[in-house]
Amino acid sequence: MTQPKKHHNRRQRKKLRLGEFQQLGFAVSANCPAGWSDEQREEKMWSLMEAIEQRDLDFGGGDSASGMDGYVMPAGRESASDDDREAVRAELTQLGFENIEIGALEDAWYPGESDTAA
Repeated sequence: MTQPKKHHNRRQRKKLRLGEFQQLGFAVSANCPAGWSDEQREEKMWSLMEAIEQRDLDFGGGDSASGMDGYVMPAGRESASDDDREAVRAELTQLGFENIEIGALEDAWYPGESDTAA
C-alpha cells in the first residue's frame, strides 16, 4: 500500500487516494483471433465494456486489429477485487479473445508503488 506522508491529514489522504482511501485496479490484455472483422471486434469490445461497467468498474485503454490493452479500475470509491479480475477473464474467454493476461491488483492511482499482492 502506498504510505501516506505524516503531514497528510484525513481530507488530504482521501483526495489523494492514499492510506485507507487507496483504490486497487489491474492491467488487462488479450489478442483477437485471426479472422475477426472490424465489426466483430467492435461488437466484442462493446460487450466487454458493458460487462465491466456492470461491475461498477471503468476501462481505460484501447483496441486494434491484433488485440486490446488497458487498465480496469473502480468507477466509484471502492477497489477492484480478485472476483472482478476473474469476471473480466471469464468475459474475455466467453467473447473468444486469446492470450488473455490479467495483471495483479495494484494501486490504481500510483501504479508500481503498491505492496498489494494478488
